[in-house]
Amino acid sequence: MSKTLKKTEEIEEKVTESIEDKVEKRIYIGPTIAGIFSGTIFEGNKYPVYLEKALKEHPEIKNLLVPVDSELAKKKANLSIKGTKENIFFNILKNKK
Repeated sequence: MSKTLKKTEEIEEKVTESIEDKVEKRIYIGPTIAGIFSGTIFEGNKYPVYLEKALKEHPEIKNLLVPVDSELAKKKANLSIKGTKENIFFNILKNKK
């Protein structure tokens, strides 16, 4: 194997790993609705068909699909704080059941 080919393969591996590291994970923190359960994690930029369908019927779901990051605990705590975005959308969805 030539050095150039080996180097190219190494670069491709690093790019692939970098892209995979940036795949965002989101967690649904709202009430169970349209078959979407609280705590469900979605990975990547494309949602499963059942979630896409639920989003069309209940667009509020999108506001409770939050990144799995350092802000997650704060957003979950906001569910019980009246007037926060998370609380408002949680209650809208809860009342749609």
